[in-house]
Amino acid sequence: MLLSGFALSLSWPQMGLFLTQELHLSVRAAGLYYVTNLAAPAAGFLVGALSDRFDKPIPLAVGGSLLAAAGWTVIAVWEQPWVPYVVNVAVLSLAGTSGGLLFTVARRYLERHPTPSRYGVLALLRISQAVGWITGPALGAWLAAVAGLRETLLATAALSAVGVVPVVLAGRHLPSERTKPRSDATAVAAREAEPAVPPGRFALLAMFTAVGVLVMSGESIKLSFLSIYMAETLRVSAFARGAVISLQPLLEVVFMATLARLAGRFGALRVFALGIVAAFGAYLSYAVAQNLVAIAIGQVFMSVAVAATGALGVAIAQDLVPERLATATNTFSSSVMVSGALGGLYTGIAGDSLGIPRLFVLPAAAAVVAAVLYGAMVFARRGPWGRGLRH
Repeated sequence: MLLSGFALSLSWPQMGLFLTQELHLSVRAAGLYYVTNLAAPAAGFLVGALSDRFDKPIPLAVGGSLLAAAGWTVIAVWEQPWVPYVVNVAVLSLAGTSGGLLFTVARRYLERHPTPSRYGVLALLRISQAVGWITGPALGAWLAAVAGLRETLLATAALSAVGVVPVVLAGRHLPSERTKPRSDATAVAAREAEPAVPPGRFALLAMFTAVGVLVMSGESIKLSFLSIYMAETLRVSAFARGAVISLQPLLEVVFMATLARLAGRFGALRVFALGIVAAFGAYLSYAVAQNLVAIAIGQVFMSVAVAATGALGVAIAQDLVPERLATATNTFSSSVMVSGALGGLYTGIAGDSLGIPRLFVLPAAAAVVAAVLYGAMVFARRGPWGRGLRH
């Protein structure tokens, strides 16, 4: 998770520059690149359902890392402007499921070895990924300025491939389990033994995933186009841009640990609500930003929102559908990619008319909708749809 966070953070904040400068696309066309993230939910659900038929999803996680390496390499070396769009749909959407699979491995391990610090253990995975984002944006901006944008994408591909090593090593130390899909009489017996998912649970999961999408819907705008705003309008150095972006994951490490402890005491659902409020504050700060101070304030708010979504979101999703851990994990994990697609829609529809930073009023409005939807989900969870769940 540390390597994946570092690898992705090198290139993701530079994608807006790559699409506009290297491939000569307009800001609107570059924003529509993120709409291709709509393939993520389908990929997450399919891979999650497949993983639920495996006793150990490590091979699928390894495959996801290798797909990420291949996808970023193709984007880096091809000159045609349509290539990033196709690769993101066909390759990177599948590659993005590897992180969710590791959360599934952790949850299954915790079920065999219970601990009162379950939220803390799951938060540790997100903290590891956030640590990778602390230095990645600044080094990515520096590498892009020194070596080039395509070389930065190739560095992401190389690190994605290296990330296979710790996954394989971790898999070797897990208890020995079968890794082939169950079939024939064994599969029939397993299906009969597995508890059925009560009606409405997947609807609750869909509502919660939609909340995650709305809360994070401005993140792709911030990562890609806030850098352009700071470079072209505020005229700040590449190092200062990277430092401001890196401020968020630095604070995420602190807030993830704090929110995990609060969730263990007050409940994850109550603590997650703080993230929705913080997201609204972040987007409002970005929308009125005329200097780095306002952007930095937005980064503080956003670190709370991302910490809540990252540290607690997967755990809540798993609690909603505990009978299908991988499906629940990957479905909610796809909310990050879908939020990027929604941010791309914001840019494609209103990017030219509103511009940066006023475009952030749209994700701020989405955070308000997320609060309403979250309240409806919590209410429904306490009704018939949530029968059998821990409240």
